Amino acid sequence: MTGETWIDVMAAEDIDEFFPEGVTVNGKYLAIYKCNGGYFATDGYCSHEDAKLCDGYLDGGIIECPLHHARFEVATGRVLSEPATRNLGVYPVEVRDGRIHVKMEGSQEARDAS
Repeated sequence: MTGETWIDVMAAEDIDEFFPEGVTVNGKYLAIYKCNGGYFATDGYCSHEDAKLCDGYLDGGIIECPLHHARFEVATGRVLSEPATRNLGVYPVEVRDGRIHVKMEGSQEARDAS
C-alpha cells in the first residue's frame, strides 16, 4: 500500500523523557522523543556524520549528537549548531490508546532498532 499511513511504533510508557528511542519504520531509522509535554519523531541519524541520535543527549527539546555535538530542535528538526548544516526530517506523531503512532509512507509495521 502506498500513501501516508499512521504506524504504531511503540507504547508511550516505554519512552523516557531524557532518553530517545530508535525504531525502524518502512526501512527508515527514526528517533522518537518525549519532551516539552509531547512526543516527536525525527530522522534517527545526525545529518552530519550519521551517528545515532538516540545515543545523544536530550535536554529541553534539543538533541545533541553523541559524535561531534551538533544540536537539533526535535520539534522542527532545525539544526542549531555545527558541524551539522542540514536539518533533520520530522514526522507527525499522535498518541492513541497509550501507543505512539508516526505518519509515514507505506503501511508496514515498525520494529525496534535500539
